[in-house]
Amino acid sequence: MKTLKQTAAIFFGLIIFSSAVSAQWVNKSIEFPDEVIAWSIDAVDSLNAIVSFSQFIYKTENGGESWELISLNPDIYESAQDISMIDADNFWVGTDHGRIYKLTNASQIGTLQYNDTSKTKFINYIEMFDLNNGIAMGDADQFSEGIPVFLKTTDGGLNWVSTTDTAIGGWSGDIWRRMDFVDENLGYFYESGNSPQKLYKTTNGGLNWNETNFTKFPMILKFYDMNFGLIYSPNFADSTKEINRTTDGGLTWESFTVSMTGWGNDIEFVRGDPSKVWFTDWLGLYFSSDSGKTWTEEKLSDSELKGRDIVFTDDNSGWLICDNGKIYRTTNTEPGVTALETEKVIGSSYKLMQNYPNPFNPETTINYQLPFSSYVTLKVYDALGKEITTLVNEFKTAGEYQIKFRSSISSGISSGVYFYRLKTNDFIEIKKMLLLK
Repeated sequence: MKTLKQTAAIFFGLIIFSSAVSAQWVNKSIEFPDEVIAWSIDAVDSLNAIVSFSQFIYKTENGGESWELISLNPDIYESAQDISMIDADNFWVGTDHGRIYKLTNASQIGTLQYNDTSKTKFINYIEMFDLNNGIAMGDADQFSEGIPVFLKTTDGGLNWVSTTDTAIGGWSGDIWRRMDFVDENLGYFYESGNSPQKLYKTTNGGLNWNETNFTKFPMILKFYDMNFGLIYSPNFADSTKEINRTTDGGLTWESFTVSMTGWGNDIEFVRGDPSKVWFTDWLGLYFSSDSGKTWTEEKLSDSELKGRDIVFTDDNSGWLICDNGKIYRTTNTEPGVTALETEKVIGSSYKLMQNYPNPFNPETTINYQLPFSSYVTLKVYDALGKEITTLVNEFKTAGEYQIKFRSSISSGISSGVYFYRLKTNDFIEIKKMLLLK
């Protein structure tokens, strides 16, 4: 496993900024010599993320401290329109050439999995739900006339099978903003090209589609689960914007006039809590703590934010991508909560402190520090390397932690030397302690 220093040394798309820009969001941007459009971002935790700017794809393994440039196909100039990341080693990309690639950490060039221009020349959307099952959607050409193609895989993309059995009657008219799949079977799609345009729902992975009762024009749609969803749309009668909310899978909707004025780009729920929602558009970033009814702006820049895509990996960690190389990361997904305010407050490195007291009997305290949210194990071993007990085995947000070890935790342990080991995705450290009875 590479250390953070080793990883940073071999990466060549380096981060320029790392200072806090608000109570929550920290700048992890990439410098580009010219203006670039941001297409998509996905992440699996606070360390591992992948981003797409124009034809450039970058990956980080250390929370955005450095970025590695990845090539889909060195012989073709194409942009990654949507990205789906399952874990730190496996991710899929859909492009503006109608191709689907799989990438792994073991390869620097993508493996082409799908390319059938007779069906689609533009992949708008891709979502993998695990290492085997996923959904993709493509237009006949870029947002233009033709029956949309929904593709399904059950073998990790080795085969992508068209599931579109009944023609919806129109095409997407956008990238991934106006479609969303909750799982490999349940999804929503807003079609363009017909009058009136309609929002459709599938419960069998795109094989069949049924009209919903939504009659407005969505700029973004996002569903938390099979019942609860939000749609951001313009009110053409008075030029305001509104959030439309359903709690019964699209059968009925309630509407709220909101403060946002720009063209919406993304809505994302915080993992595990549908009351917390983030929204971004060309102008700014907004937060709702009441499931989309009211919103407050989170100011990240004095200029236009040009926000495009948000992703949350748990109830604390999230990422935001904007045009021109701007990327932000948060380890605190609720404004006003300052316990984990920024990385500057938390500290910039991993630390495992010496236990105190040492020697000890019967109890000692172990402190450790995490600069990033991560899965953590803290275990105690005897002098022969035999595991005595596990003190920590769970996901932890960035911060400082303290835990006590009592010799009575494991029966029969005697006086002598013991070791405790802290392990995260990017860090391992072992220290020695002495028990005297």
